[in-house]
Amino acid sequence: MNRNRNYKKTIAAALCVALSAEAVVPAFAAGAIEDKDENVYVNLNQDGSVSGIYVVNEYTLGADTEIVDYGDYSAVKNLSTEDEILLEDGKVTVNAAKGKFLYQGDMADTTLPWLIDISYTLDGKEITAEELPGKSGALKISVSVKDNPASDDEFFDNYLMQATVTLDTEKCSNIRADGATEANVGKDRQILYNIMAGQEKEFTISADVTEFEMDALSFQAVPMSFDIDVDSLDTSSITEKTDEIKDAAEEFDDGAGELDDGAQELLDGVEELKDGADELKDGASDLNSGTGELVSGAGELSSGTGELVSGANELYSGAASLNSGLKSLNSGAKSLNKGIQSAASGAQAAQKGAKELAEGAKEAAEGSMELKDGSATLADSLKQLQTGAGSLQAALNMLTEKSPELTGGSSQIQAALLQIRKSLDGITVGTEQMQTLLDSSTAILTAIGQAADGAQAVSDGLAQIQESYGSIDELEAKNTEAAAFLSGVAGTAQTAYGAVSGNKLIMSMITSTTGMGAAEIEAAIAALNNTAYLLEQNNTAFTQLRGGIDTAGTGAASVSEGMAVLEEQYELFNAEVQKLPVVLENMITANMEPLKEGIDQLVTADATLNAGIKEYTEGVQAVKEGYDALYTAFGQVTEGAASLAEGAEALAEGNSALADGSKELYSGTKSLTSGAKQLASGSKELASGAGSAAKGASQLQSGAGSLAGGADALRQGAGSLYSGTITLQDGATQLYDGTVELSDGVSDLYDGVVELKDGTAELKDGTNEFVEKTEDIDETIDEEIDKAVDKIAGGDFEPVSFTSEKNENIGLVQFVMKTESITIPEVEETETEEAEESISEKLRDLF
Repeated sequence: MNRNRNYKKTIAAALCVALSAEAVVPAFAAGAIEDKDENVYVNLNQDGSVSGIYVVNEYTLGADTEIVDYGDYSAVKNLSTEDEILLEDGKVTVNAAKGKFLYQGDMADTTLPWLIDISYTLDGKEITAEELPGKSGALKISVSVKDNPASDDEFFDNYLMQATVTLDTEKCSNIRADGATEANVGKDRQILYNIMAGQEKEFTISADVTEFEMDALSFQAVPMSFDIDVDSLDTSSITEKTDEIKDAAEEFDDGAGELDDGAQELLDGVEELKDGADELKDGASDLNSGTGELVSGAGELSSGTGELVSGANELYSGAASLNSGLKSLNSGAKSLNKGIQSAASGAQAAQKGAKELAEGAKEAAEGSMELKDGSATLADSLKQLQTGAGSLQAALNMLTEKSPELTGGSSQIQAALLQIRKSLDGITVGTEQMQTLLDSSTAILTAIGQAADGAQAVSDGLAQIQESYGSIDELEAKNTEAAAFLSGVAGTAQTAYGAVSGNKLIMSMITSTTGMGAAEIEAAIAALNNTAYLLEQNNTAFTQLRGGIDTAGTGAASVSEGMAVLEEQYELFNAEVQKLPVVLENMITANMEPLKEGIDQLVTADATLNAGIKEYTEGVQAVKEGYDALYTAFGQVTEGAASLAEGAEALAEGNSALADGSKELYSGTKSLTSGAKQLASGSKELASGAGSAAKGASQLQSGAGSLAGGADALRQGAGSLYSGTITLQDGATQLYDGTVELSDGVSDLYDGVVELKDGTAELKDGTNEFVEKTEDIDETIDEEIDKAVDKIAGGDFEPVSFTSEKNENIGLVQFVMKTESITIPEVEETETEEAEESISEKLRDLF
C-alpha cells in the first residue's frame, strides 16, 4: 500500500509539473497539435538501477483532433478522459478535445541516458539499503552518475541534472557533503549536487546516524539553458594584459635575434679549435703506436730467450727420461703382445653373443609395438563407451526425478474421481430449494417493476439540472482568467529563480532581503502552480460533470424504456421457471444412475493404474542404483586401460632402443676382433723399435746440456733491452692520452655550441611565431569566451522526444528519477476493498 500511495503522489506531481510547464514553453508548431511535452518518471531501485519508467505525455491542442504518438510502451492509460486509447506495435492512437490532453505510457525499454550507482557503508562495511532501516553508526552514501554508452548522448550532452539527498537532522549528525549546496528545511538537511551537461560526477555524503531513516534520493534532469549576456562582461583588464604580452613578445624576438648572431660567431671559432685538436691527437697516436711495436718486439725477444733456456733444460731432462722410458717400453711391449693374443680370442666369443642379443631384441620390439597399438585402441573404445554410459546415467536420473510426478498425478486423478462420485450422490431435487427458486423469481419480477418507476423519476430530475447550465458557464470563464494569470506569474518566477539558484552570492542577497531561502521560494512557486492547476481542474470537472449529466439524462431515458421491455420479458421467463420442478425431476431420474456407474468403473481402473505406476517407479530406482555402481567401476576400468596404453608405449620405446643398442654392440664386437689382430702385429714392431730409440736418446741428452748454457747468456741481454722500451712507451702513452682528452673536450664543446646555435635558431623562429600569434590575441580571447558561454548556456539545443524519434512538435522533455524511501517497516492494517470511483473522484484522490 505504501508503494501505491507513493505512485499516486508521483503522478500528481507529474501532472502539476506538466501543467506549469505550459507557461514557459512557447508553442511553435502549426495545426491542431501546438506542442507536446514529455515528463519522464523513473522508479529507481535502492542501488540506482532502473526498476521501471513511465512517461506522462502532455498535449496542447488548438482543436479537436486524433492524436498519433509513438513509443516503446508496454501499456498506456488515458489520464484526461474515459475515451479509449489504442496501442499497437509502438503506435498510440486516441481522440482528444481542444485544450490539454494527457496520457501515461509505461516504457518497455528501461534504458536511461545516465548510469546511476548508489552504495552504502556502515562503520566501514558495505551494507544494502534494505538492511539500513533502524541501524546506527558511521554511515557513508556514495553516488555515481555516468554516461550510459548504450543510450543516445543527445540527453546526456545537453541536460543539467540535480541530485537531491534529504537527511533528518534528528537522526543524522556530523553531516559532511563536500562540493554540495546545503540548506536546512525545518528539521531536514537538504543536500544538492548540480551535474553539468556532458559531465560525469561521483560524490560521497557521510554522517553519524541513529535509528536511520531517509527520504527518497531524487534526480531531476532538464535542458541546460542559462541567459548570459556576453556584452555585459568586462574584459578591459584582459585587454590591458594582452597589450603587455604583445610588447614583451616583440622585445623577446629582438633579443633572440642578437643571441642567434652571437652563437654563430662562437660556432665558427670552436670549429677551428676542433680541427687543430684532431691533428695533434693523430700525431700522438702515431708515436704511441710506434713505441708500442718496439716494446712488443723487445718483449718477444726477451720472452723467446727465456723460453729457449727453459726449453734447453727441459730437452736435457726429457732426453734422460726418454732413455730410461724406452728401456721399460721394450720390456712392456713383449708382455703386451701376450695379453693381446688372449684378448683377440675373447672378442670372437663376444661377437657371437652380441648377434644373438640383437635378434631377440628385434622380436621383443615388434611384440611391444603390437601391444601398444592394441592397448591404445582399447582405451579409445572404453572412452567412447564411457561417454554413452554417461548419457544413459543422465536418462536414468531423469526417470527417477520424474517418477514422483507420475505417482502424484495418478493420485490426484483418483481423488478427483472419488470427489465426483460423492458429489453425484448429493444431487437431488429438494422441495424447499425449489420453492425458494420459485419465490425468488416472483420477487425479481416485482423488483423490476419498482426499478422501472425509479428510472423514470431519475430522468425527470436530470432534465431539471440541465436547465441551470448558465451559471456554470460564468464560473468557468472566471476560473480560466485566474489560472492564466497565476501560471504566468509562476513561470516568470521559475525562470528568474533557475537563472540565479546556482549563484550562492545572489541567493544570499535574496535571503537577507526577503527572508526566503531556496526551499521557501520553490514552495511559493509550487503553490502558485498548484492553485492555477486546481482552477483549471475545476473547469475540467465542470465540463466532465455537465457531460456526465447529459450522458446520464440520455441514459436514464434509455434505461426507462429498457426496464419496460425487461419487465415484459421477465414475465414470460417466470412462467417457465414455475414449470422447472417437474422437468428437473424427470432429467435426474433418467440420466444420473448411468453416470454414477461410469465413475465407479473409472475409480476401479485408476486403482490398478496406481499399482502399476508404483511397481514401475520402484523398478526404475533399482536400475538406477545398479547402474550407478556399474558406471563408477567402468570409470576405473577406463583409467586402467589408459595407464596400460601409456605403459605399452613406454615398453615399445625401450625395446626399440634395446634392438638399436644390440645392433651397435654386435658391430662393435666385430671391430674389436679385427683391432685385436692388428694390435698384436703392432706390438711386435713396437718392441723392436723401442730398442733402437734407446740408443739415440743417450746421444740427445749429451747435446741438450751444451745448448742450455748458451741460451742463458742470450736471455740476460734481451731483458735489459725490454726494460728500456717499457719506459719509452709509458711516456708516449701519456702524451697520447692527453691529446685524446683535449680532442674529446673540444668535440663536446663543438657539439654544445652546435646545439646552442640550433636552439637559438629555434628560439628565433618561436619568437617570430609568438609575435604573429599575439597580433590578434584580443579577437581570439573574445572568440573563446563566446564559445565557453555558448557551451554553458546551452541555448541551441532543439528538444527531441525520449520515447521515439518519430514524434514531432516536442516542447519540453524532463526527467524525474527517485528511489524508495528508507523507512523502518510499520505493521500494515487490513484494508477493505474500495468501491469503483468516478472520474471526478479519481482526480480528487490523485491530488
